[in-house]
Amino acid sequence: MGKIVQYVDYISHLYGKDVYLDKHERLARAVTFQVTDDCTACCTYCYQGHKGHRMMTKDVAKRGVDLLFDMYDKNDGTFINHKTKAIILDFIGGEPLMNIDIIDYVCTYFVQQCVERDHPWLYTWRASMISNGSLYFNPKVQTFLKKFRGFVSFGITLDGPKEIHNSCRVYHDGRGNFDDAYAAMRHFNSHYYEELGTKVTIAPENLHNLNKIVKFFVDEGMEEINANTVFEAEWTEEQAQEFYRELKKMADYLMSLDHEVYVSLFREDGFRPLPESENSNYCGGTGAMLAFDPDGIAYPCIRYMPSSLGDDAPPITIGTVDGIFETEEDKETKRCLDCITRRSQSTDECWNCPIASGCSWCSGWNYQLYGTPDKRCTRICPMHKARSLANVYYWNKYYHKNNMDKHFEMHLPKEEALKFISEDEYNMLLELSTK
Repeated sequence: MGKIVQYVDYISHLYGKDVYLDKHERLARAVTFQVTDDCTACCTYCYQGHKGHRMMTKDVAKRGVDLLFDMYDKNDGTFINHKTKAIILDFIGGEPLMNIDIIDYVCTYFVQQCVERDHPWLYTWRASMISNGSLYFNPKVQTFLKKFRGFVSFGITLDGPKEIHNSCRVYHDGRGNFDDAYAAMRHFNSHYYEELGTKVTIAPENLHNLNKIVKFFVDEGMEEINANTVFEAEWTEEQAQEFYRELKKMADYLMSLDHEVYVSLFREDGFRPLPESENSNYCGGTGAMLAFDPDGIAYPCIRYMPSSLGDDAPPITIGTVDGIFETEEDKETKRCLDCITRRSQSTDECWNCPIASGCSWCSGWNYQLYGTPDKRCTRICPMHKARSLANVYYWNKYYHKNNMDKHFEMHLPKEEALKFISEDEYNMLLELSTK
């Protein structure tokens, strides 16, 4: 969720000028503990379509935490070394709160180790998780949130009003999850509000309700709404046209408010060409992250686990809680992942895209779809193109409203833009972006 990105940026701001990083080093590392592959719900768009009933044990969790400190102490690798200034412990399921005991144990043991070792991570570590809210009122969950308040980024997945949320997010018996998620959100908002986050997943099923969803959250008092379109859908030009209309309507609504609300679908730093020198890969699933499954097997990220891949492709492992990238096979996997870049994943059309900045992808999904992470699924392209046009509308309206001498340029060529909007609409956006 957005708070993780913001925290990484914060660490970069603190240390970026003072620490030289090699190509594959990071100032902050996100380490995922899949504390269970079980879930209380069965949401229609969940990418983990092959869940089980496993639970991580204390022994596995402890060894996973110990490995992080061991890598730091040895200081002989690029994944974690003395340049690693912060660790983000990311807890995921299934539904992570089904194993709240292990989440509490990992955080407690991690902090104890920091104290005993007089380790600098004591001041820079964070925990992160997203829940469906079904187990939020468990006393152990409440104890955990109070115990680690200020160090936990906690989000409750709510897809908008009841009828919209329940169209995708349901329990195994068919009941909708809304009432539980909403009650959890309200309680969290009133007790831990400064840490509240929400994540809206845009799927074909709820695209037409996008503005109802955003208005719902604004009415609930939220000032930051994070949303993304699913990677897996076969998005069409017709759906992208609808996306533009919804976003334009949303822009007008946000502009009419007497206070500012941030919606992540509008990004001021996106939708521009990327220079050829920008040859990095923005997806953490090619070596920037580490994920442990309930049995302690290590993967580049959760999308390479059997719970995500099913029978589509064999899982990619990189070690265990006792060590990563140690066998010859795992070292070769690392070499292959380290070689992947935006250039190697992209076709010439994708590489030269005039609105490449801000476009996102998932290397794990690429692997599931094509059998290699060194390729890029472009199903999301129509939605990104339509979104770029809506951002031209939003930001230039925003600049005008706030008397700012700025312009948001339209980089999508006319022949591409006319796939999603009329010529009159294009001319209107062109005038907005140049006057």
